[in-house]
Amino acid sequence: MPKTRQFYAFPIPEFSLNKHMDREALKQMITDLRAEGWSLRQIGAEVGLHFTRVRQLLSRVDSQV
Repeated sequence: MPKTRQFYAFPIPEFSLNKHMDREALKQMITDLRAEGWSLRQIGAEVGLHFTRVRQLLSRVDSQV
């Protein structure tokens, strides 16, 4: 019998920060953290996104300016 997720009873993860904030607030937070010198990986860990997604959002913010 294969082992399933229910068998191991994995805990349900809490919602990451980005699920609770609007998109503009998230972009502003990412921009502010980057201006403070945070790395993409540190920002991603803080807001609950993969660092490549953080890079994508930063590039979109830069292109809009």
